[in-house]
Amino acid sequence: MTSKQQTQESFDELAKKILNYKKTDLKDKDKIKNIKDSYTRLSKIVCDDVESKGILKIDLEQYIKPQGYCEVLAYAIGLLDNLKKSQLRKFFNEIKSLEYDLKGNADINKIKIRVISLIPKLAYSKGRGLLDDHFFTFMKILLTKLRNDMNEQNAQEVFGTFVSILEAILAYHTYYFKEA
Repeated sequence: MTSKQQTQESFDELAKKILNYKKTDLKDKDKIKNIKDSYTRLSKIVCDDVESKGILKIDLEQYIKPQGYCEVLAYAIGLLDNLKKSQLRKFFNEIKSLEYDLKGNADINKIKIRVISLIPKLAYSKGRGLLDDHFFTFMKILLTKLRNDMNEQNAQEVFGTFVSILEAILAYHTYYFKEA
């Protein structure tokens, strides 16, 4: 069995486990611990994938498809109430502004600086308890890879992939946790 197959099997197992939990399970300390452990393992799989491959070489379909990485991450985050929707929306709005500027042929180096400047903003939100360690780490890795992978020739494609991942997380989070 290849490493990719093992990772996929491990993810599929975690996805089923996480997606079977409900908000009512948060009254059971053992279930909370299981959810947190599964979320930790899932976060590691996703972070390792992005870190090892970069933005353009990840399997985008695996991220955005139903029961893919983004849906399971969004569900686990929402279930544990580890991310306030206002923070996700605020961050997403900044990304969309960057995307607009990039499409308007803004200086790629200035865009890269703005991308990397989002990490301290996320750190501030993390420090205020508005997002958790795993999501912070995931976004930090994504933003760093986004900055490093972008160049004059592929900036639109790299940024588009990043936006697709973020849109999927926001969409799935909203789907499952409208009131969050």
